[in-house]
Amino acid sequence: MNILKVIDYFYPAQEPGGPIPVVYNFAKRLIQRGHSVTVWTSNLLTAKDKMSGNTLVSQFDGIPVIYFDSLFRYHWVAITPDLISFCQRGLHKFDIIHLYAYRDFMATVVAWFANKKQIPYVIQTLGTLPILLKSRYKKLLYDKLIGMRILNHAAKLIAKSYLEEKHYIEAGSDKKKIELIPNGIDFSEYPEKLQKNNFRKKYNIKKYEKLILYLGRIHPIKGLDILIKAFSKLNNEDIKLVIVGPDDGYLSNLKFLINKLKLNGKVIFTGPLYGVDKYEAYIDADIFVLPSVQENFSKVILEALLCKLPVITTNTCGIAPWIKNKAGLVVSYNEDSLAYGIKRLLKDEGLRVLFKKNSHLILREHFSWEKQVDKLECLYLDIVGGKNVHIRH
Repeated sequence: MNILKVIDYFYPAQEPGGPIPVVYNFAKRLIQRGHSVTVWTSNLLTAKDKMSGNTLVSQFDGIPVIYFDSLFRYHWVAITPDLISFCQRGLHKFDIIHLYAYRDFMATVVAWFANKKQIPYVIQTLGTLPILLKSRYKKLLYDKLIGMRILNHAAKLIAKSYLEEKHYIEAGSDKKKIELIPNGIDFSEYPEKLQKNNFRKKYNIKKYEKLILYLGRIHPIKGLDILIKAFSKLNNEDIKLVIVGPDDGYLSNLKFLINKLKLNGKVIFTGPLYGVDKYEAYIDADIFVLPSVQENFSKVILEALLCKLPVITTNTCGIAPWIKNKAGLVVSYNEDSLAYGIKRLLKDEGLRVLFKKNSHLILREHFSWEKQVDKLECLYLDIVGGKNVHIRH
């Protein structure tokens, strides 16, 4: 098959993170199976920076990539006018298109041309379907004028979790169109020769101190205010809370809250960490907490399980059903429930040992990349059907 994948950001970009390695891993493994895969993306690297030059036809680790020049950015959405002419000239060569976005410029343009040229596409909304308070009326207007048509014309709707499956249904989508394909993780992602206590030394955290770790964007939807309030209820001098990730406009609010609760010196912000630095944070932590208001899926929980780190998350996180009481605790979204869960897990060493023991079993059973690629490849082939497709050998 000749497959096109469309996403706003792709490597070498590191932000916004989550979807980028997902697209990379699916593309890489489909190419290894003999398919042709091309990625269309923007030339944005971060929220502020982009690659120099105009639209660029290139490769990343053997994956053909076209980096469309973004004239400007609206929130995290790249505006890439060159995409239109590429759709007019080159979209017809693809057997199937996979859109990793919703309510953005690139997905909207490609979906429109795909319909016009009768090329099947699948869409993965990456948890953006629910309409929260931010830009609520703009999203409602988009959905009414454009969005629901894009969803209705899609050959399939891909959900990463049961929660996202529910979101599609609540939006009025056909349940028969929805396919559950979680993200995967590769055990080879775990770096070799990690040094325990490197992270603690770097941030002056003593060996006897318990370390609670959060990793992700610093954004209101991540529930960090609830985490900090829950942390303040622990009343223990020998616990540190470490928050790893880029500021998404919310850091000053959290620092104000920390000062108000007199937690200065007990909460550490490191900024974003990657590669070995990130994994050294995982292996030095005692528990990992993801207290999101809503989280469609969570790559960071998979990474925590890879490091055999017990986790706590909220019942509004899509990965919760897979880990509940097996590799972590699932709590209600409020500070009291979260504080109770943290206290329980920090005190109960036997429970932490059980969760560590189960972590790799859960990853192998539910989240291996090969299983997810099997599902996606079968889905593509089923959609393309009897069409004359080419598979390289």
